[in-house]
Amino acid sequence: MAATTKSLAERRATWIEANPLRRWRTETRTSILRAAAAIGCTTSTVQKWEYGASTLTDRFRPRIAALLGVSDEDLSKRWALWERHEPKAA
Repeated sequence: MAATTKSLAERRATWIEANPLRRWRTETRTSILRAAAAIGCTTSTVQKWEYGASTLTDRFRPRIAALLGVSDEDLSKRWALWERHEPKAA
């Protein structure tokens, strides 16, 4: 059986779904609007974090950690691991 190779777009979509905040929102069925309100930011900011278009800052990380029910340190580790696995073009 031939191995299938995922396109960059497919790999990127999988990577986005693995974002710690996106995963939490999916598992808890929390809308981007409710998450943004709980964090104290805009929906655009949440989307940028989930898509890897913006770096998570010290200002919001503790709020997100509390929302996810994890420590700030644990979230930092999870986020860094997620960022390191961003798909790149071959």
